[in-house]
Amino acid sequence: MTVYKEGYVTLEILGGMTKYLDILIPKENFVAVYQVPEDVAAYLQDCAA
Repeated sequence: MTVYKEGYVTLEILGGMTKYLDILIPKENFVAVYQVPEDVAAYLQDCAA
């Protein structure tokens, strides 16, 4: 998970396990981007520290 200061969270689903799955399913289907409130982004950044 990557948290950006602009209030966006990027979540990579399955991580390195997509090595062979992306042959069948496009790789962009394994990444989800969410816009979250600034307080949620700050909380997630604090959890990572």
